[in-house]
Amino acid sequence: MYKKKKYNIIFVTVLMIISIFVGYSAVLINNGSADDSNTDSSEVFVPPDLVPQPDNDIQDEAQNSAPVFSNGFQAISYALNILDNGEGYSSYLHQTVTATAMMISVEQNIKIKKYRGGGLDLTEEWYYSDASLGENNFKIYYSDGQNLIIRQGEKGSYNKADLTYSAEKTNVIEEYSTDYYQNTMGRNKLNNFFQTVNSSTSRIIYFDKSDKQNYKIKVSVNPDDVDKNYIKSFEANGAKVNKFYNMYLTFTINKKTGYLVSVQKEEKINTNYSGITADASIIATEFYYNMNKGVESTIKEKIAKLN
Repeated sequence: MYKKKKYNIIFVTVLMIISIFVGYSAVLINNGSADDSNTDSSEVFVPPDLVPQPDNDIQDEAQNSAPVFSNGFQAISYALNILDNGEGYSSYLHQTVTATAMMISVEQNIKIKKYRGGGLDLTEEWYYSDASLGENNFKIYYSDGQNLIIRQGEKGSYNKADLTYSAEKTNVIEEYSTDYYQNTMGRNKLNNFFQTVNSSTSRIIYFDKSDKQNYKIKVSVNPDDVDKNYIKSFEANGAKVNKFYNMYLTFTINKKTGYLVSVQKEEKINTNYSGITADASIIATEFYYNMNKGVESTIKEKIAKLN
């Protein structure tokens, strides 16, 4: 009886640990594996509303020509500047978090669709775990630049397999000014990249220019230079991040445009919750579509359907 009770306590605590990594839209997500040998976005499921918009003319294509980069950090800086400060984008993500304590492991998944354009940001997020006490719900994060609203779907009103939900069955659960959310709560701007990547925070593992279409750059982020807002997002949910063992990011960047094609992330963290220490592994990939194209019309259509 004692062993079973101890097991249950550890199991529930591990569930709580994995839940700290899923309460915000600041992370990348995984599409099955962190193996950086294949980032062909045509091989993953692309929801219909994320299908890339075609370039309208040759002039537009010429204007989007990127410089030739002499090192990996230049390419990353160029691509992330477009992501954070360009006209907009859409993306598809799937993250897997695995936490292990005293030989007990629990896995948590998240699928996210992101949209940006016209000063608007929206994410649709499906959380699921095989464990009944894990995070199994649906949330929408929406920002108009002045305020951020978080909505949650009613039970049974969403489907993680085909990424659908009933908009009229979502309810507001949190609301903040963006100033309070970012500057007081210490959260990153919705849909911005979560980590500064340059020669001061990271080191290049490789800069592969052999592919005709894309650069591939893998970096190791210095554990001491992991973004503090990223860490705050974990700790705000009740846990203590004891140590970042590592964080690896692999960027695939189109040679012609300088736009992101995908970013893969692997990281391992040691954390503590309610006196129990666990290691958490996060595997993540984000695939980008409609880069530097505002998708505000899609955002407005989705917001109009909410109750």
